[in-house]
Amino acid sequence: MNQLIRHNIPIDDWGRKTLKQCLSALGFSKEEMRYRKGQISILKNWFAEEKALLDLVKKRWKEQVVIYHEANNGDKEKWKNVNSLYSAILKKIVSNIRETQRKTEYTEYECFICKSEVRKKVINGFELHSKLCKNSECKKKYNALKARRRRTLLKVNYEKICAWNECGKRFFTTNNVRKYCCWPCRNKQENKNERGKKRKYVPWREKMLKLTEEQRKEYNKKHYLKRLSKKENESPEQKKERRKKAAKYARLRWARLTPEQKKKDNCRSYALVYMRRGKLIKTSCQKCGDQNSQMHHPDYDKPLEVEWLCRLCHLELHKKQRSKAIHGAADTGLRVW
Repeated sequence: MNQLIRHNIPIDDWGRKTLKQCLSALGFSKEEMRYRKGQISILKNWFAEEKALLDLVKKRWKEQVVIYHEANNGDKEKWKNVNSLYSAILKKIVSNIRETQRKTEYTEYECFICKSEVRKKVINGFELHSKLCKNSECKKKYNALKARRRRTLLKVNYEKICAWNECGKRFFTTNNVRKYCCWPCRNKQENKNERGKKRKYVPWREKMLKLTEEQRKEYNKKHYLKRLSKKENESPEQKKERRKKAAKYARLRWARLTPEQKKKDNCRSYALVYMRRGKLIKTSCQKCGDQNSQMHHPDYDKPLEVEWLCRLCHLELHKKQRSKAIHGAADTGLRVW
């Protein structure tokens, strides 16, 4: 009974000690504790009998309290120590009972709205009513969606027959104007009509041949200015993506080129390198004086002999040379645009 006298432990430190140490301090022997050698937790041997252990602890605690409270006019320090020990043992046993009763499981799912991965704790077979994340905006959107569904249920349903003759299916709809039960039926009906027929594909060259020279100039100028404005207003990320696509296209294009076309391409890249190094200086257009000029090679064997022309003048020059080549003149080796 006087085992507490040997344990010189402060009142607050009983919670840090193990259950075995606490029970031995209260006067339990190893047999009463059901202790086995090398065992970590005693409560495994008391499975489904934790209440019996609590009754034994309560009995021993009362005996110890009576001794230190009444004998020799009482000992307040030891009496307090016994009470703190008893409360520590109760906490440890009760917490273990709760943990065994509570079965915690985790479920993983995607949020219904933002599609982000969520890991949620499920206690005692709790079912998820709505698969949502913790974000408040997702909850608002989900509630709005539910309200919308309630409104559609309250609307009047019209019973109709599909307008596509081959279908003739009956369907219900809240829209009084609707004629067809599904999109395929509508497309089939519209393909019969003239307005639903697909337009024939007209190649770009045929379109351009129908236009006059003035209309072509306006068309080229308009599209050239569009491309320039896009390049000026694009972000660094868009610039990177554009260059990646251009590089991929260039690799595919280079594989398909003939030896003569490769020679021309090498000539242009050679001149560009010299221009970047500052050895070949860019000037304005030799015909109209526009500052946005391009290189034109009259002879591809001489890559550094260059004429500077703007886009429109460059296209006109190539057009004239192409017409000469078609009418029996010698091949100039120019690129056909």
